[in-house]
Formats: sequence, structure tokens, C-alpha cells
Amino acid sequence: EVMQKKFDAEAVDVSWAKKQEEKLINTLANEPDLAGFALRDTQCKSSLCQMSFSFTDMDQANKIAEQVSKSVAVAGKYTSVVASPNKETKLTTLYISSADAETVN
Repeated sequence: EVMQKKFDAEAVDVSWAKKQEEKLINTLANEPDLAGFALRDTQCKSSLCQMSFSFTDMDQANKIAEQVSKSVAVAGKYTSVVASPNKETKLTTLYISSADAETVN
């Protein structure tokens, strides 16, 4: 809830957001460990990105968070991943913070 409020309040840097969305999608698309997970949405603003995945159970939600965290850590331009799974909707939302929004290319 805290991360969602932060994301909602953040202004959009259209140029940065579009580049980051593409980079995240491409990074995750090339990860064999993420092949079985259903990405529903990706949105970035000016320093924070939000990705939503469908999951079947909490074990899978945890695996999604773990694999995405590993993948973006390897990409090197992100500082943290915070997961927010919702058991009712079967969606887990990941909030991915940029290391430095001004210098991320």
C-alpha cells in the first residue's frame, strides 16, 4: 500500500519511463527462469517502475519476486524490488526502484 501510494504520487518522465519499461520487459523476456510467469502490466514513472504478474499460489508469487530481483540486479541499474502479492486477485505487483533516474540510459 505504501509503495502503491508512492508510485501513484510520482510524476511521469515520459522519455525515461518508456526506455525503462522496454529494458525491464527485454531483461525479463531473456530469463529462462521467468518463462512460465504471466506478466500482466509494466509501468514506469520517473524513478519507480511497477510490474504485475499473475500467480497460482504464494510459492509462485515468491518465486516471481525472487527471479525478478535477481534479473534486475544483474541488469545493474535498479536498487530494490518490493513485492506486494494479492491472494484475492492472484496478482503480485513488484515495485522496482531505479538506482539513479537521472543517469539511467
